[in-house]
Amino acid sequence: MTRSLDVPRLARRMTGRFGVGLCAAVSRIDGSDYPCIRSEDLVAPNGFGVAVARTPLRVEASFHPDNYSRKMLGAMSEADEEARGCFASLALAAGDEGQRVSVIVDGDVVDDVRSLPPAPWRRLELEVDARIPGGKVPDDFVDELTLRVVSTCLGLALALLPIEDVGGGAFAGSAGLPEGARVRVEVNRYERSPANRAACIARYGTRCLACSFDFRAVYGELGEGYIEVHHHTPVSAMGGSYRVDPVRDLSPVCANCHAMLHRHDPPISIAELREQLNQRRLGR
Repeated sequence: MTRSLDVPRLARRMTGRFGVGLCAAVSRIDGSDYPCIRSEDLVAPNGFGVAVARTPLRVEASFHPDNYSRKMLGAMSEADEEARGCFASLALAAGDEGQRVSVIVDGDVVDDVRSLPPAPWRRLELEVDARIPGGKVPDDFVDELTLRVVSTCLGLALALLPIEDVGGGAFAGSAGLPEGARVRVEVNRYERSPANRAACIARYGTRCLACSFDFRAVYGELGEGYIEVHHHTPVSAMGGSYRVDPVRDLSPVCANCHAMLHRHDPPISIAELREQLNQRRLGR
């Protein structure tokens, strides 16, 4: 039997991952109370929560808009092609690693996440779940599986939300989005798109893909979620019509490896850097 779900700790870890203020809460769904994670920037009843459930067999996370979030859903339904592509890329990647993603819009199941229905939407249901392997499974494994499932669900929601990188957090302001206002993106959309970063981290986690450095393992909660995101195609080489695929085009790397990748122009690949590191470790 696995230990009970620590939702406050999960919320802290998700905050570190996504740079979005999140807190533990309780949502009433179909007459029952479920632990959930809520955005601190989108105040009830105009925001949303991600409910979390864990049984001995499965981990589940589901997106639940508040009662008065119609305008927020309207803004999500109007997401542009890049945002919808980010959503599809994350959903397909999660499926490849064994997570089951269910998307229902206005009561209709979306069979192909690459073709979301046109706006407007009145209702959006997102559910992500994964099976816990049979036999004796370490609690840490189940905790990490839970983190991945919740990361996917939250990453899918963030992919469609009109968000920008404003330094203090991903949401431009608690007053704007619930009222349905469009958020202006005032940063380079290729270099610092919070939705793309969220999708990349939801897919790969926060361990450096080149050297395997894990800030949390070394620095504890101080390092939770800290990682840089590397573009395989340099930003300077992207044209005006380029759309970033956060799973194919982005990878999490530590600051040291990120700097080494860019010692060459164009940058060397993560695979090349990893091979160089392996050779150094073997003394060759």
